[in-house]
Amino acid sequence: MAWSYSCIGAGVLALSYVQETWVIFPFLIIFPLSWGGMALNGAIVREYFGTASFGKILGAMGGIGTIGVIIGPSVAGWTYDTLGSYHLIWLIFAATSVIPVALVLTIKPRQEQAG
Repeated sequence: MAWSYSCIGAGVLALSYVQETWVIFPFLIIFPLSWGGMALNGAIVREYFGTASFGKILGAMGGIGTIGVIIGPSVAGWTYDTLGSYHLIWLIFAATSVIPVALVLTIKPRQEQAG
């Protein structure tokens, strides 16, 4: 998960510097691969937190992600309308990927309870 979130940030960072057509290729390589890694979220949540908390945690992750999906495009559009460029908002979006990376790296595997 940390790798996927890191690659999402790196992909968006690459996107922020697209000024010529060829520069989009690092984004097109890094970003889709990172989203593919997100398919493991459910398995990792179950492994680290167990099935009792699975729905709550995955629901919270989905809810927080949905808020970003709802707000992000409007903020990006407003930034473009105000500044005439997406560069700043892509840098901000890339920087926010540090938050889930840090959170994922602090997670400790659950301890199996003895019989």
